Amino acid sequence: MRKKKVWIVLALVGLCYLYFTLFYKTINSRAVPASTDALITIDVKKITNTILWQIITSPSQWKISNPFKKDTTQKINIKSVLTIPDYIFAFHLQNQSSLYWYVQLPIKKTTLLAPLLAQYNFVKYTHNQYVNRALGIRIIDTINTVLITTNIDNDSSLAVATNELYTQKTFANNIYINKCIDANSHLAAVVSNTNILENDAIIKATIAKNELIIEACIQPQAKFDFKEMGFTIPANPMAIFACTQPTAEVSNWLNGAKQKFTVLLGIEADSLFANTNTQYQLVLTDMVQRQDSAITYSYDDNFNKVQKVITNKVTEPNFYIHMKGTNMASVFAYLQKKEIIMPEAEGNLFTSIPFAKSYITYTDSTLLIQPHYYNPTLPNTSLEAVAYAKLNVEKACPYLSPYLPTMPFINKIGMVSLLAKKQGKQIKVRLQINKNSAHYSLFL
Repeated sequence: MRKKKVWIVLALVGLCYLYFTLFYKTINSRAVPASTDALITIDVKKITNTILWQIITSPSQWKISNPFKKDTTQKINIKSVLTIPDYIFAFHLQNQSSLYWYVQLPIKKTTLLAPLLAQYNFVKYTHNQYVNRALGIRIIDTINTVLITTNIDNDSSLAVATNELYTQKTFANNIYINKCIDANSHLAAVVSNTNILENDAIIKATIAKNELIIEACIQPQAKFDFKEMGFTIPANPMAIFACTQPTAEVSNWLNGAKQKFTVLLGIEADSLFANTNTQYQLVLTDMVQRQDSAITYSYDDNFNKVQKVITNKVTEPNFYIHMKGTNMASVFAYLQKKEIIMPEAEGNLFTSIPFAKSYITYTDSTLLIQPHYYNPTLPNTSLEAVAYAKLNVEKACPYLSPYLPTMPFINKIGMVSLLAKKQGKQIKVRLQINKNSAHYSLFL
């Protein structure tokens, strides 16, 4: 009987230990200053538990190493220098560049901080600051904590953050932080209502074995609202982007991007994406191989001209660009004026696409650009959306691999899709990343 009680006590102690190690979480609200207008929360224990469960349930993927093998690298472990909290908060401050983000972490051993940073190619910037310009990161040693930031040059913006955290000690209220915590996801973000948003926007990311899902709930102000429309698109293309015409206010907000578009293509963005337009589609169904012949001439021994026909196999994109609106004739007339359209026997040649000989046709309500060899190989499907995008990375990989960085996570991606739909006054956005068929998991 006594042995049974001992085992029960040991089991309870073990369960308590597992609970506090894997599930019990504390929140350090003093890690977020009061002027924060955007906050990203990383649930460290939830991510750890998810990956741990994937490892436990995937014995075929286990890699057993020699436990007696000594580590000859003598590298300093980050966890021996810094305390990794249950929640990591990355914050952005009001009236600062959108590129400036900050993270505060407690220090375990101050004496090991400099050697640890040297290990990752950080150099001393001032007496208590270190910078790695290749990574775009600056780290400030405040004795008890480190402040990690993407602000590597703007000392006045940095002073605002350090003043709030360490001098004034004014911190964000728990209601703001709890908006991220209550999302109950591996990673969550809250963006304060601005001159664009009506309410705070909540973004959350969920990790699974086969996919990563990022969802956002956004309510823009009425003047920045988007319309939802019906699209007819191929069922499973290699790549697609479709969206409705934004309002004039959104268009004005995108002036910087429109100017770059104009410089790049020599086409006025406001004339091409006119307010009378209603929707746009860019679809790449697949890549096609076809025979391409060319005629050359040479001379024989008697200097007679000899014609030769050379046949090559070429791989070209099977794509189309489709625009809808109430006055597409004006868009066509503008392109004619810019001398981008050249009349030929086969039709009106669109000269701004150098990689494929493409022709343009139009009616009052539609404008279509597609190569002369375009073949609709996929059945169509209907979709109601504000915007939709999809990239079949696995299908496109043979053509994209020279342009993609060699990173383990990217190499595991099979499909990326994005869908934005209206729900009342809100816009629901869902970004989904799926693994490819060659890998067991997206994260293992």
